Amino acid sequence: MFSYVARQAIYNVEKRVFAYELLFRDGDSNCFPDMSPDEATSSMIANSHLTVGIEDITFNKLAFINFHKDTLLYRFPSTLDPLNVVIEIVETVEVNDELVQACKHIRDLGYQLALDDYDFSTKWDVFLPFIDFIKVEVEEIEKQGGVAIAKIQTLNAKGIKIIAEKVETHEQFERFKAMGVKLFQGYFLARPEIIRHRDLNASLHSVTELVSLSNSPNFDAKEVVKVIEKDVGLAYKLMRFINNPMINKRQKS
Repeated sequence: MFSYVARQAIYNVEKRVFAYELLFRDGDSNCFPDMSPDEATSSMIANSHLTVGIEDITFNKLAFINFHKDTLLYRFPSTLDPLNVVIEIVETVEVNDELVQACKHIRDLGYQLALDDYDFSTKWDVFLPFIDFIKVEVEEIEKQGGVAIAKIQTLNAKGIKIIAEKVETHEQFERFKAMGVKLFQGYFLARPEIIRHRDLNASLHSVTELVSLSNSPNFDAKEVVKVIEKDVGLAYKLMRFINNPMINKRQKS
C-alpha cells in the first residue's frame, strides 16, 4: 500500500529552493481527499513522518504544513521536530483567544509559524508578535496596491518574511522582489509534484489491542511488547514517534 503527498517548492530571490510546502493527496491524481482538513493534515503526518520521515521528502529543508483549528488547539504540531517544520495557520480559522494562546504556546516550544493566504486584515495583528512568515497571493498584493507595499515594508522591518504565492510569470517575480518580497511560490518556479512512498501499515486490530492493554487497570508490559513485536508497521511508527526530539524534551523536563 502507498501513501501520497504533494510537494511544492518555495524559492528565495536567487531562485534557490528555500523550503517545501507539503499537502496531503489521495493518489497520483494530485487531488485533495474527501475528508476534513484536520483529518487530512493528521493523515499526512502519520503516513509521511512516521514512515519515511518528512526530512527525507524535503531533502532536509523546511517543510511548511497547513494546520487547521483542531490540530492547532490540540497541539498536534508538537509531534514534529521544530527544526524541520513551519506551522501554517490557514486563513479559514476563527481568530479567538483560545487559538491565539495555542499558537503562542506552539511558538514557545520552538516552532516557526506562518500565516497562510494573508489578506492584510487587522484581525491577524494579534498573531504578528510570534509569526515568522506570511504567505500572500500576488493577486491580493495587486488588489491592495500601496497599502500592501507599505505593509510589506513594515513586516520586513519586524523580521517577518513575506512569501508571494501563485507567482506565474517572470515579470511578477521581478516586480514583487523589488517590493521587498523575499520568498516565492508558484507555477513560474515549480508546480506541485506527487511523492509516493510505501506505507508500513499498523493493523487496526493491533492498535486496538495496544490501546486496550495501555488502559487496563492491570497493566502488563510483557503483553504490550508481544503486540508490538508481531506488527512491524506499528513497531516502526512507534519508534519514530518515541525518537521525536520534542517527545524526549518533554520527558526530561
